[in-house]
Amino acid sequence: MSWLISISIGPVQDFIATARRSQDLYAGSQILSYLAMTAADFVAGHVGYDNLIFPGATNRQELEAMGMMGVANIILAIDPSQEEGGPAWLEGIEKELRQSMRKEAEAKFRPYGAFIRLKEAMDQVEDFPEIHWAAVPLPDKGAYADARQRVASLLQARKNTRFFGQPSWAGTHPKSSLDGQREAVLDPGNLPDR
Repeated sequence: MSWLISISIGPVQDFIATARRSQDLYAGSQILSYLAMTAADFVAGHVGYDNLIFPGATNRQELEAMGMMGVANIILAIDPSQEEGGPAWLEGIEKELRQSMRKEAEAKFRPYGAFIRLKEAMDQVEDFPEIHWAAVPLPDKGAYADARQRVASLLQARKNTRFFGQPSWAGTHPKSSLDGQREAVLDPGNLPDR
């Protein structure tokens, strides 16, 4: 029996709610698209591009071209491995995406290291992406419509059942003026004079 897999990457609503300009919306969309492309490549590495349903890339180059235009934050694929209890490799997708985000953030923050509290900034990056997935058995291709409906329902239920905990970056620094939720990571003592 194969498995129908659905993966969701967010938070979409947080990006919309905190955006102050269309440029902010664009940047948030680009970040989510990058994460979705990374997730799709991770999935294709386990099931093959021929089993990647959405996005419908047939190889890595095509996926990268799609990434330039934007990849939706939902990944859909079939795992033909017939693994008992569902595909165990899905447990690694969150680690893969968090490592990828960390690598990108380190590269972006490096030139500004003297002006930011790097540890706090990286802790916020680590806490950032919301990654949810669900998998349902797909006994045969004729059962796809039912399986698609079930996996969508399971994924939505999983997204509605959130884990709550103290963020690793919480402290006593002033809140950011960008969203009021996260702490500011700029080091006011090291900012250049204007």
